[in-house]
Amino acid sequence: MTVQARPGGPPSAKPARPPVERHARVPAVPYADPKTLPPPAAAPPQPAVPDLRTQVHRFVVGTYLRLHRLDPYEIEAHYRPHVDYFGRPQLPVRLVLKKKLKHYHRWPIRRYALLPGSLRLAPSHKVPGAYDVTFDYSYELGDSDYDLTRSGRGRAELTLDVRSVPFRICREDGGALEYW
Repeated sequence: MTVQARPGGPPSAKPARPPVERHARVPAVPYADPKTLPPPAAAPPQPAVPDLRTQVHRFVVGTYLRLHRLDPYEIEAHYRPHVDYFGRPQLPVRLVLKKKLKHYHRWPIRRYALLPGSLRLAPSHKVPGAYDVTFDYSYELGDSDYDLTRSGRGRAELTLDVRSVPFRICREDGGALEYW
């Protein structure tokens, strides 16, 4: 029984305290021996970054040999603002694009294929951060208006700025090696 203080007077007894709750003691965690612990979960595998040769190969096959299928603004995106183009130094990319589109118009039917084992690359001595890339390819060109065709083997020589995404062409040269 609890006695409470009367209003305006001293209490007749001490006020009752709330009951104290006693908690059960949790046993301590025993020392874990690292030898008996399961191995930590492995980090999720990171996608492998292809080496430079693989990246250049993908660029040549998937982009360069298919530039004729792209819109002009997409072609332009793969060139630096000024390009050494078939022996002519530092041509503006707009002039390079004009020359390429004229050639594409002359031969609207085109098929190119990289010749296996012909891709070579080396650091460029002229452009820091770029690589000189040389490769051979087979080609078939056609003109539907006059029923003309040309086929053979050619070689392309590029200098690629591999620091940019997408790779940017700094220099382009090459030509036909043989006809059939």
